[in-house]
Amino acid sequence: MRPCRNWLTLLLIVLVHSACSGLAGEPQQLATLTPPPLDRADLVNGARIFAERCSSCHGLTGAGDGELALKASIPAPGDFTQPLAARNQALLQWLATIRDGRIEALMPPWRDALTDGEIRDVALYSYTLHYSTSQLTRGRRVLEETCATGCAGLQALGDLRDPATLDRLSDAELRRALPDTLPNDDTWAAIAWLRARDLQGLQQVGQPWSSPAPVSGVLRGQINNGTQGFDVPPGLKVTLLEFDGNAPPELRETRSASDGSYRFDDLTLASGRSYNVLVEYAGRRFPSARLNADPGGAQIDLPVTIYETGADPSTIAMTALVQQISVVDDSLQVVLVARFHNASDRVFSSENEVAPGQFASLVLPLPAGARDLTLPDESGRFLVDPEMGTVTDTLPLYPGVDHMVQLAWLQPRDGTGFQLELPLNYELAGEVRLLLPPTLALADTGFASIGPQMVGASLFEGYRAELQLEPGHRLLFTLGEQAPALPSGVVAVETLALAAVATVALIVVLLRWRRSGRERRRVDDLARQIARLDEAHERGAINHDLYRRRRAALQAQLTGEGKGGDARTR
Repeated sequence: MRPCRNWLTLLLIVLVHSACSGLAGEPQQLATLTPPPLDRADLVNGARIFAERCSSCHGLTGAGDGELALKASIPAPGDFTQPLAARNQALLQWLATIRDGRIEALMPPWRDALTDGEIRDVALYSYTLHYSTSQLTRGRRVLEETCATGCAGLQALGDLRDPATLDRLSDAELRRALPDTLPNDDTWAAIAWLRARDLQGLQQVGQPWSSPAPVSGVLRGQINNGTQGFDVPPGLKVTLLEFDGNAPPELRETRSASDGSYRFDDLTLASGRSYNVLVEYAGRRFPSARLNADPGGAQIDLPVTIYETGADPSTIAMTALVQQISVVDDSLQVVLVARFHNASDRVFSSENEVAPGQFASLVLPLPAGARDLTLPDESGRFLVDPEMGTVTDTLPLYPGVDHMVQLAWLQPRDGTGFQLELPLNYELAGEVRLLLPPTLALADTGFASIGPQMVGASLFEGYRAELQLEPGHRLLFTLGEQAPALPSGVVAVETLALAAVATVALIVVLLRWRRSGRERRRVDDLARQIARLDEAHERGAINHDLYRRRRAALQAQLTGEGKGGDARTR
């Protein structure tokens, strides 16, 4: 079974609530649910992250003179102190490059190492490195004087105090919205103020991070019991995990006091260090949040909430589900990502100790015929019972916290019309999405089409429905084969696209003549992906550069030039 390379992308689809190189990414076209609200970015935190994570390539000031760049270990990165590095890119593109990386330029993805908030902080810090505090002062005055009675061009862009609106616009687009009568320097100063005025830590604009000297401090906290009617017993084991960069954590232990408090003295609080606390109670470990050290203060407060255990399945509901289906030889690959919610005030975990220190929580049945199950590498979190056809999750479900599960398996495909099923051990109450390759069609009328969805380099047809199903039901999808066909009557935006469509059509005819069976299905899939890509480009759903690169890659696979290429798993 091929490794599933789309799991991280699918996690982005479901979620609601290191060297770097020149930033020149593009926004991903994802089948996202309702996006989370955007908080104000913190430039001080962004500067710290940039110094710790990105300066080895980009340099401490962002001038592209980091150690790895000077040694020619990486391609020359961009100089963020120069305005042209960012002016023509919307912040969404900048964010996408940091999040997803540019491997071809040795820029790694940071989505697994940084939180969304941290990515936003470092993105806005690096994006605004060519601003200066004097420019912000000037820009505020210019904007107040010029737009005292309103600037129609800016107003037409939407609410520029809304981060979501501002993130979609480049500085160049903002410039075009200002009056042409403004001097050039005044225009760019006004844009700098528009971009940065609502950010936290404006004193950090254009300034490299200067790490405060380490100090000796205290980490303390209060343990609370989140289950109503229960107290915190004294003498609980508390373990402190002290992280310094990417090194393994240092461990320290203590016991809680009679009032549920704990304390660690003589900690070295330095930039780059962070802390977690684990409290052992009722055979379970309850973690705190992870906090970064603040050398500006001498004390860290880190509360921990413990819970009583409970295993009542009626308190558990699946609140979002995405299934991505791909054709793999004569089978279907099903990639499932689900979000569960615990509505009780107890941690959901049974007394069934399935491995030393591991207790069963969710028990997930697999559909009949599922084989070649693939699990994420999470240190033995999941246990498989082949005879029962179940997967057991040993990670507890904490109250009010989203709990994610991801699985993949192969399933036989019988004939031209067939059903996919998913047995449910828990209530399903939420949005369900299905992503199908172009060669498959969904026969169920209860699902609404949401159009083509881009996942990685592949296009899928998306469907959604809001469902309410009780435990014991089976979620069924009726699928069928459909012959791929390029959309009729399509008028491409460019002559290049017209010529490319004709070329692909000819290639498909020739290859179908020579190939059959599995190879024909592969060609059909590629042809439909190209057709969908053309359609997305004409609708403006994908930018031109990204369109040309992905189309060239798909066409190379059609003609046999893409060695080892399989568009479905890239």
